[in-house]
Amino acid sequence: MPLLLVVGCGGAPPPPPPPPAAPSLPPETPDAGPSEVTSDIGGLNEEAMGRAFQSLDRPIQACFDEATTRNPSLGGRFTLRMRVAPDGNLKWAYLGESDLGDRQLERCVLSSVRDRQWPRPVGGDGLAERGYEIESRSPAKELTEKWAKPAVAKARANAWTCRKGLQGRVKATVHIAPNGRVLGASITPPDERYEDVADCVADAIEKVRFGKVGRRMKLSFDLFW
Repeated sequence: MPLLLVVGCGGAPPPPPPPPAAPSLPPETPDAGPSEVTSDIGGLNEEAMGRAFQSLDRPIQACFDEATTRNPSLGGRFTLRMRVAPDGNLKWAYLGESDLGDRQLERCVLSSVRDRQWPRPVGGDGLAERGYEIESRSPAKELTEKWAKPAVAKARANAWTCRKGLQGRVKATVHIAPNGRVLGASITPPDERYEDVADCVADAIEKVRFGKVGRRMKLSFDLFW
């Protein structure tokens, strides 16, 4: 069983201090009455978020156990990033800094994250993240982009059709079978908007055929949009 290690845990900073009190109105000016001010980003209770994150460890481990039956080389790092609404529901979640290279696995992890209520933030939405490292049962050898230039060019061309107006630099990671077939692919998005195109990009890359590599390989390369 691959080992699940927490490599980092964090939440949003505490809510900003309240604005300074307004100066007293002159006697002749009528008071307009109290008004309500809501901050866009609030704070999350660190202890409550720690318990909530800990409750994810078992479901995430189950996702990896299932995924490694398809590809025992799966493993790596990722950071779970999320925005929690005042009612405890998620506004969005995505995996950043990921080199997993398997979109099906990522969907399983994100489904575990979305299928639960989170501690309610105070003073606005709450931002939180937690880092993970998964030890591979059978690590794949790293392949260089230089060796796979034609296939990488084809993958970039395929992925271009998925971008839906997004612009930026995105990292793709793929696992390649000994015969050159793509076992799985995923992207590392710079922000939550790319979650809407991640499935399309993974499907596009998985259609590319790499040359015979003789053993399971892992390759990361940039997509420029």
